[in-house]
Amino acid sequence: MVQIEKQQEKPKMSHLRDYYERALREFGSSSDDLWMDYIKEELGTHGNAENCGKLHWRAMKSLTGESVERFTTQYTLLQTGHI
Repeated sequence: MVQIEKQQEKPKMSHLRDYYERALREFGSSSDDLWMDYIKEELGTHGNAENCGKLHWRAMKSLTGESVERFTTQYTLLQTGHI
């Protein structure tokens, strides 16, 4: 659903947020990539960068095992401009 919305002429961030939240309810404890995609979307032109800190906090509470380490690495690289 996220990809379909992004392909629209004028994607609505409110719809994207809803779709990401639905996906996170299902896969949030194991999908570090999903969290990163959501954060990157918020950093984009239609997003709100202020939401990134909240998403990071939620990801750290939700992710388990190796997903935490991968997420932390990717988030750090994003923050330092390396990705």
